[in-house]
Amino acid sequence: MNYLLSLTTAQLRHATSLKEKIVDLKQELAATLAFNAPVAAKRGPGRPKQTPTAETIAAPQGKRRRMSAAARARMATTTKARWAMAKTAGRTLS
Repeated sequence: MNYLLSLTTAQLRHATSLKEKIVDLKQELAATLAFNAPVAAKRGPGRPKQTPTAETIAAPQGKRRRMSAAARARMATTTKARWAMAKTAGRTLS
């Protein structure tokens, strides 16, 4: 902050004009690059979206496969048995 207070008005005017030139040049560069190449859209964090391929576009969308009640019951039984064995062994499963 003390550095700015030690500058003369002529130096400040010159710095201001340089700053304006830099801003103008940045805008000109952005306009030139935007004209020649498409600008990629900014994305937030996370997994990037996959671009559709010819196979995925042409593939028919089938119905979602449903699990029968009997299959759900078998899975629940085996899961409970696995947890019971882990609990008796004194450890947890992840």
